[in-house]
Amino acid sequence: MTSPTRSPPSTRQRYRFSLPGIEYADDYSEAEAASSPFRPSSPPELPTPTKEELRMVAGFDDDIPEDDEDDEDFLVKLKRASPMSTDQKVLSTLEHMRSTYSRFSFYQFASGLFLSKDSDLKAAANMFYAENSHLSMMDVWWDACGGLRDDSLVEWVMDKAAAICEREADYLSSRASEGPHAKAVKQLRLPADEVTAQTVAEFDLKSLASVYARLTPHFSKMVRAFTSPPPGYESGRNRDFGRIMITSMALNLRSMKLNYHQGINSLILWDGSVPKRLVQMMNQYGICSSYPYQIRAVAALSKSSQANARIAANDPSKIKMLPYDNFNWVSRAWEASASHKTQTHDQVSALLVILPTPPEKTAAEVTSIGQFKEKAGSRHLINPRDALSDILPSSSDHRAFRENASMHVQTILVDILDGLDHLRSTIPKFTEANPIAPIKTEEHYLPTFDQEQGSTRGNMIVLEHYWTKVLGIPKAAFEDTMYTVLGDRLTVARDRAAQDQRAVDLSPHAFDHFSSFSMVGGLMHYEMNFIAAFAGNSWGTSWRDDAKGRENEGGRRDEGLLTSPASGCECVGLVRRSFGRWGHKSVLITPLVDQRVSNCHEDWARGVGAVRLLPMPPRLLLKSRHCARNGSSTGGADVPMPDLIDGGGLH
Repeated sequence: MTSPTRSPPSTRQRYRFSLPGIEYADDYSEAEAASSPFRPSSPPELPTPTKEELRMVAGFDDDIPEDDEDDEDFLVKLKRASPMSTDQKVLSTLEHMRSTYSRFSFYQFASGLFLSKDSDLKAAANMFYAENSHLSMMDVWWDACGGLRDDSLVEWVMDKAAAICEREADYLSSRASEGPHAKAVKQLRLPADEVTAQTVAEFDLKSLASVYARLTPHFSKMVRAFTSPPPGYESGRNRDFGRIMITSMALNLRSMKLNYHQGINSLILWDGSVPKRLVQMMNQYGICSSYPYQIRAVAALSKSSQANARIAANDPSKIKMLPYDNFNWVSRAWEASASHKTQTHDQVSALLVILPTPPEKTAAEVTSIGQFKEKAGSRHLINPRDALSDILPSSSDHRAFRENASMHVQTILVDILDGLDHLRSTIPKFTEANPIAPIKTEEHYLPTFDQEQGSTRGNMIVLEHYWTKVLGIPKAAFEDTMYTVLGDRLTVARDRAAQDQRAVDLSPHAFDHFSSFSMVGGLMHYEMNFIAAFAGNSWGTSWRDDAKGRENEGGRRDEGLLTSPASGCECVGLVRRSFGRWGHKSVLITPLVDQRVSNCHEDWARGVGAVRLLPMPPRLLLKSRHCARNGSSTGGADVPMPDLIDGGGLH
């Protein structure tokens, strides 16, 4: 198709179009629209530059090709200017601003760009904020101004950081009821009247740290940066606990209602009998709550513990025991007078202990009074020799204890003799024939009772107070359920004397006239003291009472037996003296150990353990004298341990 050229409206020209398949006559004309303005259908033709003009643009050294009508791909070669550097662009921009806007500063430019309400300027500013580009610009300013060396810049940064931390604290204190953390703030508030046993049990520092990290992230970051040690410095302390305490103190100093951590600390100080003055001082530091808060919190905790104890005491699926004992304390007066003087208090402290239920039995079966009545007096029908054989350790028990004692001595020999260190791996591990599985006992502390329990009548008052008033057990429960009591001075003789002295009670409940109470004569203090002394002999203690001396029974003590509490150091000294007595002093003095010592150290360990470390069997309170297999006689039950091993026994 031929492209026509259109003339202005003033001139009339004829156009001829020739398309394939379409023919127009020579006299064909088309009327032009009077309303359409003149528009050129193609851009105006530009004059072709001459060779001299091209040389001036391209350079005098470039060759200009001759005119070639057939070269349609001819391009004029122009020399590209070198790119401008960043400094040149900045200078050019400043020069333009100086020449165009002489009174327009960069501060005004930045303020107008980022603070303007104009939509176009806001769009441009948002493009600058994309992908945190403004933070990179702030880093440039920080480095350009000297960073930490510029005091004014550092002060400006810290003012902004203080405002950020103040906003975090404001959300937790001033606007806690409507802020974004309103629900979490309730966890940080602990009124004294709302302290319960569950509150104390659920307190966890790690959980509190996660709460602080979520509620005060910026303040926690500053505390962590301030308390972190320098690189390369290591310490065994866990600094997280101190950081938690710092955050708790900061929040409590801002608002006394943010006292969750401080309330728990006040209970810990009360449990440790910290004086009132120290509590008041640490309250001013923000470490703990005030002393009045502490008293009210302890009272609320006591009520909560008593409520939990009452629920456990009335649970028929649990076996209950009430251990109690008296304790005397003196309230001293700073200045004694007729009305104000030192007083001695005699009170009772008690616990409610939930005993583990035996396997394949229920608590109702174990505590049934009916089965107790059926078995009453059956212990007198047991053959004394059979009863004695049941409580004495068997031969296998003695053998196992002898092996463990030998391994203990072998370990001591390896520790004190460097030449035997290679034998450490050959020492077998300690084994327990009948290990007792660890069981976490459920215990409930009961409030103290201002009542003496030196007499049987006082004991009866104590039992009535705790069972019926404190624990709220119905009196009818004592008709068919047995409750265990562990107390002092509860003897059968005194119980009978108290029953005779008590007036006749016509109450239908057996509890009112104590007919349901059956006292079993025991030696509580004897057994508890012996256990304490035995533990002291095994692990070492400053309590210098001898376990054998606690048995209140005379008799000859073999010189070769360990009869005093032996700590670890004393046991090592005993082994040293044993080898010295056997003529092997050189072995302990010189570090050179020959092969003979290496081969015999196990036999020596067995000898030391059998003669010196194995304990004597408990005194059986037997009046007669017994003879050992070697013909020697001993009083009571002082029979050497080797005579009871390998089938030996009392003759």
